[in-house]
Amino acid sequence: MIPAVLAAVLATASAFECAATPGAQAVPASRDLASTAAIVDHGLVHLEVPDGYGTGFLFRDSRTIVTAAHVVSEVPLGGEVVIRTIAEDAEGAAVLAPAAPAVLRLVHPEIDLAILDWTEPSPGAAALEARPSPKLLPRGTEVLVHGFPGEMAPTLARGIVSAHQYDFSDGHVYYFLDAAMGSGGSGGPVTDLAGRLVGVVNAVYDDGEASNFNWAYAIPLRHVEALVPAGGVSALPKPRTLEARIRAIESAEGFEAQVAARQREVVELAGEASTIDRLHESVTALLAAIGPMPQPSTAAEFGRAEEATVLVARALSERAVVLAWRQDPADELEAYQMWRDGRGHDPAWACEAAFDFGPAPEGNDPQDSARMLSVMANRLRMLMEETRRGCDRVCEYASCPPFEERSVDRAAVIAGYAAIDLLSCRLDEAEILLGLLSDEGLPEDLAVARALDRLARAAEAAHAEWFSLPSACRDARFELDGLDSAALRGLLELAGYRRIESTSIEVAPFSIAEASPTIAFTLERSGSPVAVYAIATPSDDTTDIDLRLSDRSGHPIDADERGEAFAVVSASSDEPGPWFLEVLNPGDDPQSVRIEFWGKPGAVRIRRQAEE
Repeated sequence: MIPAVLAAVLATASAFECAATPGAQAVPASRDLASTAAIVDHGLVHLEVPDGYGTGFLFRDSRTIVTAAHVVSEVPLGGEVVIRTIAEDAEGAAVLAPAAPAVLRLVHPEIDLAILDWTEPSPGAAALEARPSPKLLPRGTEVLVHGFPGEMAPTLARGIVSAHQYDFSDGHVYYFLDAAMGSGGSGGPVTDLAGRLVGVVNAVYDDGEASNFNWAYAIPLRHVEALVPAGGVSALPKPRTLEARIRAIESAEGFEAQVAARQREVVELAGEASTIDRLHESVTALLAAIGPMPQPSTAAEFGRAEEATVLVARALSERAVVLAWRQDPADELEAYQMWRDGRGHDPAWACEAAFDFGPAPEGNDPQDSARMLSVMANRLRMLMEETRRGCDRVCEYASCPPFEERSVDRAAVIAGYAAIDLLSCRLDEAEILLGLLSDEGLPEDLAVARALDRLARAAEAAHAEWFSLPSACRDARFELDGLDSAALRGLLELAGYRRIESTSIEVAPFSIAEASPTIAFTLERSGSPVAVYAIATPSDDTTDIDLRLSDRSGHPIDADERGEAFAVVSASSDEPGPWFLEVLNPGDDPQSVRIEFWGKPGAVRIRRQAEE
């Protein structure tokens, strides 16, 4: 896993082999660095974007500018970027030439690369030549890094390929260079000593020191050659517009064709999104424009509508997971947690978008109502199965030792996270519907009543399944709204949990106490990882009590500070601890608090211990 970085890193594989630029003149294997810098300077480009600066370079021809995708993340497709080439002043200093416009033509959805079109290039501009290489450059290969770190004039740094770094967030290998580069250098070319292109700087290693320069990561040349067609930017296909997608859907005739067109266009559009914001904006705009799908009228059409809705929801959720990793690839698990904690977008968005994609309920036909309820019940059961399998993959990745990540099925991990998200929000959706229907009383139609009962049973089982997931798989938001401590215990029992230890402690108000009481414990596990819960209930059931759970280093694991008269936190048995459970009393009076530990009998044992 790549350590903390200053810029996003994301790439996809390509089977293309590196090849020299067609028509380029042969160059010597090396030359003096001043001559090399002068050659590269003809293809080096400074970029000015809304949120800062970056670097790019000419490749294939004098119109095609390549840069890192995150450099232009605030620029819409078709938007303009201010570029400047390199000139020489009267004293021989390398300076920036006057500003010129370039148009953003392509942002790759996987690789951290983008292409700009410089429609009126300067006469002296020249594309960089590629260095042919069927494989990655070996460690120890000398390279040069060119760019504009910070607000500096062009810089040149010399170094070597220090390592080949695998990144689980995209499943590909990057060059790790010991050459100096700073923020603003992203998108800059990495060349050999002869000035031939071998890679693109796209991230800077942050060693925690207060230094502007750091070692750099670079995308290997093969990804650039796979992305940019031989004819350069002029050979790129024009991007499909929102209007074109709408026309494709509207022109589809018949229910099956309509559903297929809607599914295809939404999934393709999601796959093109390069950021979470772009995903949200583009898909929302398309769904608003096309409206809900036609109302199914037969059992077969209901089944097809449900299949398409589930596929769309899964595609949106999986894309969101990948983009969360791209947003902060320093730690994939941390980035995903940020996404789920609402620091990106709420994971329920995928379910909401799928709801907008599907058919709109029409009328009060009992048969349609029964079908809808049955479809929801089947969906929950299906997602339960997917979540069980997906959680195994997520736990496998979460506990994977360093240097063994390549053995983990990345696609299965992504699918696992998506299934967990979908189960969470579909369960919320079912519980809201059940609450609304229960307020209306028992349905008069027998088929509707039976379907409603099936949904209620499926929701109960799914809720229990949710509480049985280990913490690595569970939504950090942990929705407890509407549950009291008795209902929570009932759900845990339904999921196979039992109270395996309990204790009572006196807790003074933390406003006057020197320290809130802390319970230290470790876990002994046998079998697959499972969750372990700690529930705190005060003697006065109208008084708030809070819990905070942390590890031996004081790192927070879970907390419940909801302002309720009971609190619950959980840990996963795949981490034995020791854990430290802090009990807080926000009130004004001392409280007697009962602490219960819940786990699966035979699967986990809790051992209390003295604090370290």
